[in-house]
Amino acid sequence: MLQPEFLNSLGFEENPFQFTNADDEEYLQRYFLPPPYFDAVWGDSRSPVSHVIFAPRGGGKTAQRKMIEHQATKDNVFAITYDRFDHLSGKDLEQLSVGSHLRSIIQLSLMGFLLEVRDRVLSPSVFRGIERQQIEWLCKLYIGDLTATEAMEALRSLRTISSKARRLLADWGAPISSLVSMILKSHGLAGVNVSVPVGHELTDTNSTSKMHLEIVRDLLIGIGFRSVYVLVDKVDETDFAGNDAYKSFLVIRPLVRDLDLLQTKGIGFKFFLWDKLKPYYDKYGRPDRVDQFALSWTHEELNEMLSKRMGAFSQGRVKNIGKLTDTYLVRALQSLVVMFAAGSPRDMIRVCQKIVSEQMKLNANPVLSSKFIELEAIEAGILDFARQRAGELAGEETLRDMLKIGEVDFTTNHLASSVLKVGVNSARNKIEKWLQKGIVERIGEKRVGNGRPVYHYAVSDIRVARAMLPRMTLSEFLSSKVLNCDSCSRVSIRHWPAGERRCPACGDRPAISEHSF
Repeated sequence: MLQPEFLNSLGFEENPFQFTNADDEEYLQRYFLPPPYFDAVWGDSRSPVSHVIFAPRGGGKTAQRKMIEHQATKDNVFAITYDRFDHLSGKDLEQLSVGSHLRSIIQLSLMGFLLEVRDRVLSPSVFRGIERQQIEWLCKLYIGDLTATEAMEALRSLRTISSKARRLLADWGAPISSLVSMILKSHGLAGVNVSVPVGHELTDTNSTSKMHLEIVRDLLIGIGFRSVYVLVDKVDETDFAGNDAYKSFLVIRPLVRDLDLLQTKGIGFKFFLWDKLKPYYDKYGRPDRVDQFALSWTHEELNEMLSKRMGAFSQGRVKNIGKLTDTYLVRALQSLVVMFAAGSPRDMIRVCQKIVSEQMKLNANPVLSSKFIELEAIEAGILDFARQRAGELAGEETLRDMLKIGEVDFTTNHLASSVLKVGVNSARNKIEKWLQKGIVERIGEKRVGNGRPVYHYAVSDIRVARAMLPRMTLSEFLSSKVLNCDSCSRVSIRHWPAGERRCPACGDRPAISEHSF
């Protein structure tokens, strides 16, 4: 049985776990779960303000951006998705200016403006004389030399323009300059031959770029848009910044520190940023002038998100993944998936992907084939995901060291003498790196024999802990190493001796329930 057939037999019309990138999700609005501050980020579209949203990778930044795009279409807001930064490649990131960004933003705005002018069949009289001149010389400055390839790339960022306007650009085979001339002439405007006024020459200076942006804003509002939103996303995905949070921050530093720009009337900048950029942003940010939000998800919210997603792909027939198994995890499976997601919507989908993939491997064998998701697939899928995610979080070298420990909590002395066979200082240095990566936490002190108390550490990420103990069954791992507190929802990783399971966060002794495993 092929995967589509198997998923169909479970009640799904399409694969609800196919995509982990919100940009690929065609039906996101059906199952999007807005965070509490979503309405505040959208704001008043007639008087927009700028916001900064921080979230970890896979935390839902792009999903929020897509829903802002969706809302912009309904609310007649001109939205620019600024998530491509190839034009900055090779530049000294320390020396970037606001103009470096505004040149691209203005270019995108003008392209969208011209396409909308064409689509809306506006009367030539809609533009005053000065506006006609501004349109002509702005087009000459910003899009006169645009190639067809560059124009198609621009189309990706103009996701709120009409489908008719998009088709016009997609179907245009001649040079873009001729498209510009055609649109201008059709509205009583001359060809792109007017001289650029003194003081408006194309430079990277802040004042000139801001002037041009304000002119384009006025033109867009003049043809009927309420306002302009600039949605800044995927700053940390540039090839020249790599996985470096500081370099990623440098890419958008000129924008986020320019309060004058961020408070431009009629324009709202919405930044969707990797949370690793926040320490650098804090040096320049002004929370008293530009509101910022941290995106995080509770277990309850992720559970609702997963239910809405599965319901959207099954016409409401499937709303709990536990209904797809007849093992002892019928009641617990959905909570288990959410727990291993560790607050990440993307990781929640990845866990489900792995489980389904493992079941498909079993179904390849007629003897093991099943119409349900079997325990073996659940165990193997979660372990495979944990190994992969642990490698991403810790790095392969660190993970190899941690696999040698054989336990989820330890002391420096134990690590040095019994595990790694190194000096205490070397072990301490390793632990410090693990603390910085967020995969280990200090949980107190422990007295060994008659010696002085030493620091006691524990693995803080359930994926890393599961990867460290691959020979344990899932049931053994959950019952002896994991405490999922019913009272405060904190997941704590320890070696829990019988009768000593008490939440270190709130002190509660959880009852045995479907959430406690």
